[in-house]
Amino acid sequence: MKRSDRITMSPDEDLLNQAARRREIRALPLSDAANRAKVRDYLRDALDRGKNLEYAYTHLPHEFPLECDLRTLLDAFASTDYQCARPDLKLIRRVAFQRYAFELAGEVNDRLRQAGEPRWWLLKDFYLPRIPLALLIGYGVVLGSSGVADWLWALRGSLLFIFILTAASLVVSGFLIYVNVRERIGGVPAAVQRAGIVLAAAVLYGAAFIGAGRLISLLAPTLPFDWGNAALVTDAALAIAVIAQFFFAKSGSIADPL
Repeated sequence: MKRSDRITMSPDEDLLNQAARRREIRALPLSDAANRAKVRDYLRDALDRGKNLEYAYTHLPHEFPLECDLRTLLDAFASTDYQCARPDLKLIRRVAFQRYAFELAGEVNDRLRQAGEPRWWLLKDFYLPRIPLALLIGYGVVLGSSGVADWLWALRGSLLFIFILTAASLVVSGFLIYVNVRERIGGVPAAVQRAGIVLAAAVLYGAAFIGAGRLISLLAPTLPFDWGNAALVTDAALAIAVIAQFFFAKSGSIADPL
């Protein structure tokens, strides 16, 4: 058959075929090795950027719930009869973190731990280490600019300004985090909860940095410390950190494993 004679499938027809394929895959009993191989091939397509199936899972989260299917079909990656189970599970784990699907990441961690992966390596990413690293960049930008640092120091006594800047930083950071989560998993209700978890972690890290600054000032009394100034600097650093992470990091997800 000539190339010009081939029938091009419409997007709607392709979507119907993908939905039928999904139902067929979910119905396969995973007790059979051949079925497990089919499921693994299907899930690789679901995670492969550029594939039509990956597009459906990304942009149609209600019809193609990726995390639900991964959790249901995870037994297909049993390491008893599949030599590449560990690298495939690591790929699923990375995707889970990028989508802020911490529950799914925990289930994959359990399987990787059974496969021999170190516990500390698996647990470290639940602490979202990219947040403190990004905050350090934010602190460097704020404190590295003498004009901004002097301006914040001069305004440290204004409770109204501290409140306004803190509220603005939280709103901007929370909105950007939510937009990123929503882009990853779609407009599902879980997006708000996951964005809230990440924002809460960022606030806790910011508070920890403020506490560390206070501790350093106690150990070295000659170093100036002011709670108002620390709050203002942290507010500015948080907004910069979120912007830098989302717009300049390769992964685009602040929960992406290191």
